[in-house]
Parts: sequence; structure tokens; C-alpha cells
Amino acid sequence: ERAFVHDAAHELRTPLAVIAAQTHLLTEARSEQERSEAAENLLASIRRTAHLSQQLLDLAALDREPMAEPQEVDLAALTAQMLAGQIGQAQERGIALSLEAPEHLPRRVDLPAFQSVLQNLLDNALRYVPRGGQVEVHLQALPGSGISLKVADDGPGIAPAERELVFERFWRGKNHGQPGSGLGLAIVQQAAQRLGGRVRLGEGLGGRGAGFELSILGHS
Repeated sequence: ERAFVHDAAHELRTPLAVIAAQTHLLTEARSEQERSEAAENLLASIRRTAHLSQQLLDLAALDREPMAEPQEVDLAALTAQMLAGQIGQAQERGIALSLEAPEHLPRRVDLPAFQSVLQNLLDNALRYVPRGGQVEVHLQALPGSGISLKVADDGPGIAPAERELVFERFWRGKNHGQPGSGLGLAIVQQAAQRLGGRVRLGEGLGGRGAGFELSILGHS
């Protein structure tokens, strides 16, 4: 717990310093263009800090709060709804986002945990896939009452030497050049455990990218 608090404080220090710097530039700007650029950078920094703060809260909740009572949910409808909420971001970046799922897939699950898995996998894929790329989501039933949820992309992928580290808290890949907290996949793993399943890293699309699959085995 002490290590987590220390790492969280360290991670928050950088974006807060950027916010302070951009605020100073905004107040000292001498032209409309300078003010506009500083305001845009300030807003982006605030968004990154808010995202990191929410991820820290999510991870703390998964660590400490009791498991939610399982709810009967149509996972196919829920997944489609959550993808619909990401369409704007995908289109803005020129990314093709698609879903392959049955018409209905009712299951009893820890709803917040399932939403955490899907939301963080989508965020991760849309963050790293370049313009013109693809993100595919596959949802299917497994024997008994099990399910499989896979989010795959054709982005830069993850180097083999780094694959064992992807679920570590605050870990970031070296060569992607994208800002991030290093918490998204840690949240995915913790939420998967709450669901009684496991998440693994596999192949992406067309021999490229990465694919993360959540598997929850059912009872025959």
C-alpha cells in the first residue's frame, strides 16, 4: 500500500507540474495565438490528470471494496452500447471500430468489473492504434455459462521482451510515444480476477498489433 501511494503521488506530480507551467504561459501570453495554444495545452493536461485520477480511484476500489453482487446483464447489448460511446473518438482518429457478437448474451456478472475490463481495453487500443488502423471486439459464449471477450488491433503491438510486464502497475512501453498512466491493463487484470476469469495477451490483427482476451469459464 505504501508503494502504491508513493507511485501514485509520483505519477500525479508530472501532470500537475505541466498544468502549472501551462497556466503560467496562459497568464503571460502576449498574443491571441499564444493564449490559444496555452489554453489548448492546459485543457489537454487537465484531461490527462483527470483520467489518471479516475484510474487511481478505480484501481483502489478494485483493491479494497467488496465484490459487487452479480447482476443479470445482456452482455451483447452492453458491449454494443459501450462501443457506441467510443465511435466519435475512433472516427476522429480515422480508426475502424467493429463488433462481432451474438444478438443476445445474458449472463450474471459483476457489472462494474466487466465495464472496467472493456472500457480500459478500448481506451488502450484507441490510444495506440495509428490513424487508419482497426480495432475489433469479439464477444462469444463459452461452454456452460462462460464468455470470451477479445479486443484486438493492428497497432504497433508489444515487444516479446515486454509482454510479461504489461499488467504491472505504472508500467509503460518504451517506443509508443503516447502519454498514459500505465494503469489501464493493471485495472483490467484486477477486474478480470473479480469476474472469476483471467486476461491474457495474444495476437493482434493481420500479424500485427495486440489482442487482449478475457475468458470466464462457465459451469457445465
